[in-house]
This record gives sequence, structure tokens and C-alpha cells, in this order.
Amino acid sequence: MRRAATLLMVFGLSFATTPGSSVAHPGHRRPKITVMKWMEPPVTTSSGECDEQGICDEEILIVKAHDPDSSITEIQVWFDENGDRAPFVMAHTFCVQGRKPGTPARLEIGASFTTPGEYVVAAVAYSHKRCLGHERGDGHPHLHSRVKRLTTTVEEAQP
Repeated sequence: MRRAATLLMVFGLSFATTPGSSVAHPGHRRPKITVMKWMEPPVTTSSGECDEQGICDEEILIVKAHDPDSSITEIQVWFDENGDRAPFVMAHTFCVQGRKPGTPARLEIGASFTTPGEYVVAAVAYSHKRCLGHERGDGHPHLHSRVKRLTTTVEEAQP
């Protein structure tokens, strides 16, 4: 039985830079998601409603990605991989982490689940040498990471 989930706020993004980052995660040739976790487990359901100021009860997914010789430009997240409970989210970094190749990117992505259950959250990181979106013929192809998956149990919120 499939359950519906609602993604309320998808662009609660936050970025951070790590000093000395060009050697932070050596040993890989393409983008890599190095951290994917929930800020405050356990993940619980929410009403799916926001207050008058637009503040919603949400869970925060932290995703950190790194490419040793390029810049992370985008993270795509599926909040129910291979399911029909939630769409995917494209979170652009706009390179606020810096344009120096090898600088890790940290994103905080807000999500709300209205139904308890098991969810497989999946993410892919994209990078580009000039910290730009890929354009056909630009001579700098974008690269992407392997899919990183996080099995998440969403619990019913306690009143």
C-alpha cells in the first residue's frame, strides 16, 4: 500500500565552506556525496500546514558533496525513490561555497512527510569545472556522483 507524502519546503538551503578543502576527500575522480543524514532524528510526520509567516514544520536533510577538481553545482534528491509519494528536488548551489575547484558544498533541504512509513531517500550530486550549468558544446562536461541512498523510517509525531 502506497502512502502519500508531501514535500512542503524544498529550498531551505544553507551552504558552508570547509577550509583546506582541496584535499578534504581525496581518492575519487568524480563528484561524491560524502554526508547524507537528517539533522534531528527521528524523522516524524507533520500536519503539512504552514503558519501565516510561511514557516512549516519540517525535517532537514543535510547533504555534503565534493569533487576534487570541479565545483558542486547541483544536488538532486528523491524523497521516495521508485515510489509515488513525493517528487524529486533540484537544489542549486549557485557556487556560494566558492568557485575554487575541490571546495565541498553543504546543503540543508527541508522536507515534510504526512504519512509514517519507510522511505528511500536518494540523491545525486553534479559538478562542473567552471561552476556553471552544463551547456552543450562548452567543452566542460558536467559530472555526476553515484546515487547515495538513505533508508528513512518516518514515525507518527507525538501530540
